[in-house]
Amino acid sequence: MLRLSAISCIILSLLTTAHTENYHWPMDAAPALTSTFGEYRGGRLHAAIDLKTYGKEGYPVTAIADGYVWRIRTSPWGYGRVVYVQLDNGLFALWAHLSGFSKRIEKYVQQEQDRRGTYSVNLYFRPDQIPVKRGEIVGYSGSTGIGVPHLHFELRDAKHRPINPLLHGFDIKDTLPPTIQAIGLAPLNADARVKDGHKPVSHRLAYRTKENIFTHPDTIAVWGPIGIGLKVFDRADDSQLTNRLAPYRIRLLINGEEIFQKTCGLFGYDVTRHGELAYDFYMSRRGLGRFHSLYRKPGNRLPFYGDHKVGSGVLYAGTKTDGAGHELSPGVHRLQIIAEDVKGNRATAIVFLQVQNADRIFPKKNSSQQSRSPKITCKTSYFPTFAVVRITANQTLSEIPTVRAQLSKQWTRNLAVQQTSSQTYQVVIPFDETHADDIDLQIETAGQTQKLRITQQTVTQDSGEMRSDDGLVRVQFEKAGVYETLYGRIVSESQIKDKRMVGTAFRIMPEDVAIKGAKIAFIYPPDHPNIDKLGIYKWNGRNSWTFVDKSRAPSAITGNVRNFGVFALLADTVPPRIASITPANGTVLTQRQPRVAASVWDTSSGIWREEDMVMRIDGKALIVEYDPEENRIFAKPRKPLTPGAHKLEVIVRDICGNESRRTTTFRIK
Repeated sequence: MLRLSAISCIILSLLTTAHTENYHWPMDAAPALTSTFGEYRGGRLHAAIDLKTYGKEGYPVTAIADGYVWRIRTSPWGYGRVVYVQLDNGLFALWAHLSGFSKRIEKYVQQEQDRRGTYSVNLYFRPDQIPVKRGEIVGYSGSTGIGVPHLHFELRDAKHRPINPLLHGFDIKDTLPPTIQAIGLAPLNADARVKDGHKPVSHRLAYRTKENIFTHPDTIAVWGPIGIGLKVFDRADDSQLTNRLAPYRIRLLINGEEIFQKTCGLFGYDVTRHGELAYDFYMSRRGLGRFHSLYRKPGNRLPFYGDHKVGSGVLYAGTKTDGAGHELSPGVHRLQIIAEDVKGNRATAIVFLQVQNADRIFPKKNSSQQSRSPKITCKTSYFPTFAVVRITANQTLSEIPTVRAQLSKQWTRNLAVQQTSSQTYQVVIPFDETHADDIDLQIETAGQTQKLRITQQTVTQDSGEMRSDDGLVRVQFEKAGVYETLYGRIVSESQIKDKRMVGTAFRIMPEDVAIKGAKIAFIYPPDHPNIDKLGIYKWNGRNSWTFVDKSRAPSAITGNVRNFGVFALLADTVPPRIASITPANGTVLTQRQPRVAASVWDTSSGIWREEDMVMRIDGKALIVEYDPEENRIFAKPRKPLTPGAHKLEVIVRDICGNESRRTTTFRIK
C-alpha cells in the first residue's frame, strides 16, 4: 500500500517550485556524476552531488541563479575552499573543494588571512557586499580538503537542510537502472534465526533476463524479528564505467503489500550521523558489506521514511509484534524489493522466505554406552542483545546438558538448551536491561560441572559506564549517548605488542552496534616520564594505529569516539619528518614570488593544527596551506622578494609537541 506523508508532500512541492527556477549548471564542464545525494560517508550522509572533473582542476564554477555570496571558508580539511551563495529565492548553494576563488572573493580571503596570520578563514557577508548573477564565476574546481579532483555541489533550503539537487532541475543523463547485488537478513533478538542461526546472513542475487528481476534460487528459512538489508548501486550514463551511486528510493513489499520505503530527498545536519542507522552498521561490522537498512531503527530521525515509524519494516516471522513491524504467519512468503533512481529507472529483487521454527531430533546414546568422562568444551559468542554458548562434546551424550543462570542476587533460572547436532548444543542468554551485573552460568553434563560468566555492562539512554576488570579503562556515556540499550564489555588484548604502548591494549565492545558517542578514559601511571606525550590510539590491524585524542583528566587520558574496537595508550616521542623542500638548498630563481613547499608527515599522533606548520622566509611568516592527503605544505610570499640570498625555514610539530626544523638557502636573480 502506497503512503504519501507530509514530508513527501513538501518534497513534491519543492520539486515543482525548483523546476521553474531554470538554474544554471554549477560548473563549466560536461555534466557527469561521481557521487549522489544521501550516500554513506564514514558514519554520516553525503549532503550533495559530486560532479566529475575528469582528473583535472580549474574548471570555472558558476552561480546557479542570482544572489549574493553569504559565506566563504578555507580549511586544509573537510570542504577545503568553499563558497556559499544565498539565492534570491531563499535557498543556498555551496561549491566545495575549490582550487581557487574569483578575484572579487579572493581579495576578501587574502585580507582576512593576512589579518589572522592563518590559511583558514571563515567569513560571512551582507547582501550588498558580493552580489552575483546567474552564470557568474565564483571559483574554480579543485581537490582541497578531502578527495581527488571533483566538485561537491550542495543545495540547501532556507533552514540550511541539504536537499537533493537532482530533484531541482539539475539534469543528468541516466537511462540505466540500479544493480541489486545482495539481500541481507539479520536476526534482531535472542529468539530470531535465519537459516537456523543467529548471525546475519547475506545472499548474492542473480539477474534473470527473461523475468527482468534479481533473485535467489533458495527459499530462506526465518523465524522471529528479522531486519532486511539491501546491497545495491546505481549508475548514470556518463560515469557508468567509473562510479557507483546510491539509489534514490527503495521499497520493501511482502506478498505485494508495501511495508517500508526509504526516499532520499532532504535531511538536516543534526541527523547526518544517523547514516549509521540508515545503512546497516551491524551487517557491515559483521563483514557482510554495506547494506541499506530496510527497517527503521530506534533513534533514527532521518526524514526519509514518510509515515513509517521506528520498527517499521521489521519482519516478525511466526511471532507477534508489540508495535510497528509486519507479522508473517508460518509458510512461504514473497519478498519484493524495488530500487529506483531519480529518473525512475527501476530494478526489482524477488526472494521467497519460509517461516518455520523447526526443531531437529538427533540420536542419543544409551547411558551404558557412554564414556564415563566425555570431554566438554564451551564457547561464548556475543550479539547485540544476547549471548550464545555453544557446548561441544567429544561423543554423543545420553542426556541434554542442563544450564542454570544467575544474575547476582536478582534472579536464578534454568535456560532452554537446544541440540544443534549429535554432539553439539547451544543455549541462548538474553541480556537483562534492568540490571548491569554479569550473568553466571552453571553447565552440568554427564556428572561434570562447568562455570562461565557472561559479561553485560548495561548502558541505557539515561547514561551509563563500562569498566575493565582492572579498572584501568572506563567508557562513559552521557544522557542519550546510545540509540537504544547497549550491553558492553571490555577485555584485554595482550597479544598486541608495541614498544610505544603504556600498559595493555583493550578491546571495547560491542563493535557492531552504532552509538552516538562515548568518552574513553585510560588511567596512566603517575610516574610516567612523558605524560604530555601520551594519547589514545585505535588499532587498525597490520601494525597500524590511528590517533584518537590526548585530552587530560585527573590521572587519565581521555578521548571521544563514535564506535568501538581495540584501543591503547601510546607515548609519541618521535618528531615529524620534513623532506623534499623546494626551493632546494642553493637554488637560483628568477621568480620573485616563488612557491615554497615541503613534504611533512608524522607516523604517530599526527599533524592536526595549522599553528604547528610554520614556513618563514628571512624570519617573516608565510600563510601556509596544508594538503593532508599529499602530506605537503606550501606557501607563496605576498610581496616580491628582493634579489639576493634568502633563507627558508620550515617548522613542524605533531599534536604531542614533538618538533622538527629544516632550513634551505636560495637566491633571487
